Amino acid sequence: MAKSTRRTKKPPAKLQRPRAKTKASGRTMATANAHDGSITITVSDTGIGFDAEMGAPMFEPFHQGPRRAPQGGLGLGLAIARGLVEAHGGTIAARGDGPDSGACFVVELPTTTALLVDVPHLAAQVPSATREPLTILLVEDHEDTATALAFVLEHAGYTVKLAHSVQQAIATAKASEVDMVVSDLGLPDGSGLDLVR
Repeated sequence: MAKSTRRTKKPPAKLQRPRAKTKASGRTMATANAHDGSITITVSDTGIGFDAEMGAPMFEPFHQGPRRAPQGGLGLGLAIARGLVEAHGGTIAARGDGPDSGACFVVELPTTTALLVDVPHLAAQVPSATREPLTILLVEDHEDTATALAFVLEHAGYTVKLAHSVQQAIATAKASEVDMVVSDLGLPDGSGLDLVR
């Protein structure tokens, strides 16, 4: 198996979704199996579950489903997870057997270092080492999500400055020069729209 530094840290927080949907008395299980040129990560739980036909739609942006969890949310977590997995040349799928039957999420990722060679458009998106990297102001109040996104962006060659609220983001932008802003919509003291205004 080829060495890949992108696989050395824990999966992004959004791939740990089942833990947030499981009662304290329930269980969350995770396994990882290496194959020839790929690794399969399976995360399952004994939580609220979903009907089998909802497996594909739940990866669409802003999808909430008929049994929205008490924690709320914008319905973007799994869409972001799919984007991250597909950007690494992988796939993600969800399986459910009905309400209160738990859920299972399966991620398959290539382990070969030839990924960028095989997918030219991804290689073109990585900043050149010969020029100064762009600085991104990342605004996200959820700590695990911010950490995961910062890790992905930094590994792609960007410089990341973190902020966890609208006011903190404004102060950071005033104190240092940034090239781009990536912001969550829902923030403790406003929204991403308030920030861009």
